[in-house]
Amino acid sequence: GRMTPQVDRNLPEDISTKMLSFANHLYQIGLPEAAAAYEDFARELDEGVTRDRLGEISAEVSMSLRAGPMSISDRYVTNLDGSPDESANESYFGLIQDLRKFARSNLRGKGISRFFGGFH
Repeated sequence: GRMTPQVDRNLPEDISTKMLSFANHLYQIGLPEAAAAYEDFARELDEGVTRDRLGEISAEVSMSLRAGPMSISDRYVTNLDGSPDESANESYFGLIQDLRKFARSNLRGKGISRFFGGFH
């Protein structure tokens, strides 16, 4: 068969599920472009990515979740009347934490292998 790229299998099992849940919240908040990006990442991770691609996805996730005004983490999910949706926000901010942790752990590994020529 054809050569499969080296795939990083130590991904948290549910990370693509979390990305899809996060995408749903992003649609609710009115950020369809960001939502679509997370859907694409989730699909890629499910299909299997190389370690380099995993590093790129992690960098994108990390940048997209940086704090600051007008950033994703500055938004919140509202009910139709504009009031904060408590349970949705609990889920939303929990997912932001999880996705940041995922990105951080993969970025750390990437930096090390680049500097040390890939000793593991």
